[in-house]
Amino acid sequence: MAKEIVQNSNTTFGSTIKALNPGPIFRAVVSLYADRKFLLLVSFHVVATLICYAHFGLLKFQSQSTKVPEAAPFYSWKIGVPTFEFGTMHAILYQLAILPLTMCRLLIANLSGTFVSKIIPFDEMTRCHIGIGYTFAFLLLITIIVFLMFFGTICSSGDQNFCKKFTTEIMITGYVIFVAFMTVAVTSFFRYKIKYRIFYVIHHVVFVAYILVILHTIDIVERKNGGRSQTFKWFSASILLYAADRCTMYLAHRYDSTITSAVTIDSGEKDGRLVILKVKKPSMLTFAAGQYVYLKVPKVDNLWHPFSIASSPDNEVMSFYIKAYGEKSWSGKLFDVLEEELNDTYSSDINLPIEVLGPYGTALGDKRLYTHATFVGTGTGFVPCMSALEDHINACLALNPKRYDKAATKRKKLVRYLSHYHEGFVDDDTSSSPGCNNFLGFGKPQQMNQAQILTAAAEIINKAAITKRKIFLHTLFMFAPASGVIAFGLTLSFNSYNFDLYDGMDTVLMSLTIGFQAVFLLSSVLTREKNLYLMLLDVFFLCLSVVADWFWISKSSFGSFRDADLVYYTLLIVYMVARLWNKTLRDVNYVPGQNALTHKSNIVYEKFNFVWSCRSAELIAVAFPDIAKLWDELVEAWGEEEAVNKVNISIHCTDLNEESCQQLVDSVQDTGLFQKGCIKFGKPFLLGILEKNVMDILSSDLPVSRTLFAFCGSQVIANELKAAKVLSDLVLSMTGHISHTTDLSIQTYGSVPSVSSQKRKKNAYLEIPAPHPFDVQPNKSESLSREVRASNSNSSSRFPSAFNRASLSSKNLFNRTSIAGSKVQSAIQFASFSDSSDTGSIQRNQNGFYSDRSHTEVGGFSENFLEEISC
Repeated sequence: MAKEIVQNSNTTFGSTIKALNPGPIFRAVVSLYADRKFLLLVSFHVVATLICYAHFGLLKFQSQSTKVPEAAPFYSWKIGVPTFEFGTMHAILYQLAILPLTMCRLLIANLSGTFVSKIIPFDEMTRCHIGIGYTFAFLLLITIIVFLMFFGTICSSGDQNFCKKFTTEIMITGYVIFVAFMTVAVTSFFRYKIKYRIFYVIHHVVFVAYILVILHTIDIVERKNGGRSQTFKWFSASILLYAADRCTMYLAHRYDSTITSAVTIDSGEKDGRLVILKVKKPSMLTFAAGQYVYLKVPKVDNLWHPFSIASSPDNEVMSFYIKAYGEKSWSGKLFDVLEEELNDTYSSDINLPIEVLGPYGTALGDKRLYTHATFVGTGTGFVPCMSALEDHINACLALNPKRYDKAATKRKKLVRYLSHYHEGFVDDDTSSSPGCNNFLGFGKPQQMNQAQILTAAAEIINKAAITKRKIFLHTLFMFAPASGVIAFGLTLSFNSYNFDLYDGMDTVLMSLTIGFQAVFLLSSVLTREKNLYLMLLDVFFLCLSVVADWFWISKSSFGSFRDADLVYYTLLIVYMVARLWNKTLRDVNYVPGQNALTHKSNIVYEKFNFVWSCRSAELIAVAFPDIAKLWDELVEAWGEEEAVNKVNISIHCTDLNEESCQQLVDSVQDTGLFQKGCIKFGKPFLLGILEKNVMDILSSDLPVSRTLFAFCGSQVIANELKAAKVLSDLVLSMTGHISHTTDLSIQTYGSVPSVSSQKRKKNAYLEIPAPHPFDVQPNKSESLSREVRASNSNSSSRFPSAFNRASLSSKNLFNRTSIAGSKVQSAIQFASFSDSSDTGSIQRNQNGFYSDRSHTEVGGFSENFLEEISC
């Protein structure tokens, strides 16, 4: 991904990224780091599954070893297969215990607004649910195959006892359980190729399967003799929690309301129908931007369907944009019902009963934690972004502009004062010289002589090496907490056995424990803790662990801990796991206390950027009046100059139908928002948007900032944006701007595209886009304003000239990212012997290029000078 960005970018980011020389391994590391929150949770789940398998498998191995004589036929099979089956069965039960927790929508919605969301990725719960489900299905499939092979082989040898077991009660319930769960798994795998209603109904078969799993171990043998391990003990609590969550949903979060108005759009294309609903907001319903509700229209049917809310939380009307996929689908039936209602009333105002259930889902960030925000939506993914935009503008309208400016000035002074306290925690290798920042284009253009330019070049290369080392170290220790969980889990497991441990098991525990502690020590040394108190606490626990290990080894206590020893061991390992977990979740640019500096009591962003890319000009034309109305209200209250400083709206139309594009322009050309050039034709350059946000912040006088970058749309683009965000953090780290951070919040919609589609669309929004056909038509109607044409005639003109200030580095310096330090040093020495009278002859021109006014005279060097000295 980064390679394509570098090839297509002459911006500051592109220039700086070239210094990182991102190869395949580095790009893979960046992708892992970008998804670390989810991968860390996955590693914990995998480790817990393996521990569960090992614990119960070893119990069964011990039991079978005492019951089966060595001379028995198929001795190894009768020992190994039951051991494998028993361990796998309990690993499956663990999946069944966790699975309901991922679907407790109300609990997830409530916890997502707490500190727990910093540890657990609640916005990835659907992804976790799918992963756990497939893991369960795989284990179940492997188990049934091995089980049938085992019984079939011994039965075919003439052992009738094994042949009779094929028809026992426990086996029959096992067959039904297998068929039920595999049916759910198969329909889930093809969920985007079958009707949603079929998938939804079959998915509920899982509750019947849960009942069968309970009955599976309460067979005739258990009823007569007892002794079987009961399955209900594993998942009863999680099933009850899910049931309570579901009941609370229907009893306390279900509201009756009415549809006050509706608009239906039919573009004539496949899946080109859209419904815009205006629903009266229930008085008891509260939600945050980014959340969704379930809707049920009794006149259509009695099914519930989830939709994101497009309106502000404090608005009395909730807006919904619903895409109709087919005539027989629920959304298609809703489209037909509304068209019938609208034809009867001859207006958009109707009065149709509707039920609302919710809200659910995770909010797109807490406004109180951020100074700036950029919301990007593609297609109907603009809906949550629209909610956040309206919320921000309504918050601005509730403020007095003059008082707010005074308070903002005081707050900036206070933050600037407090930020000096935190400067002491910044590493020397993360700070950057003014010359380096000026060279890359951060800040105002200033004159630089030859020696300064070459010094900056050498510094950039050095910072690139330091930054790459930081990201590699961060990723290297990403799975370190899981190693602590392994040591802790096996210690608890081995100490709970009622039989003597086998030879070497105590050595395994000792090795895992000391190895994990060594990893913790290595992490503490290589990734320096910037908080003094935590650093001292780490040293204390390391010293305590050395003493404890020495005592346990001298007493041969591993595997046979007393209760007090288990308490001490738990304290040590849990602390180290928690610290490593905390370090893993931190950004590379982490600064202690920074969040406290950016936390504010008011709920208004310093700047809000709204970006929407849509391939339907008709949808834009319908939604634009609501956006333009919000803009006009803000301009009226704050004035146009202040409104521009508070909100930036950019709508990109990718519709290839020129007639539709022209109709869009004709319908909105008289609005003030359109005349500001907010509508552009062609795909947005998302990396440029991310860069613009950073450059705007760095060009301001804020010493500390925290930005929310929210994206709602395709999963493919979301994955690319995760890596692009990490590269943005690395650029800030290289240039010493670690006090300015960005948090990424993502909500994805739609089905997973095919492999060919992914290859075709990959980096489509991260590469500089080609001009739109409608934008380059020579005889286009003059109703399209000159400003809009200028902003879309080429991709580079979409952004201020500040984004192209690093053209020298992108054209000359980083084409040879392997410049040796000795050659750079030689160049610096060469420049230092230049005529001192010409030291001011090199400066940055208006396009950001460094030029030499006395190029052909004395001391000047050509445009490819840095490339030449590297050869």
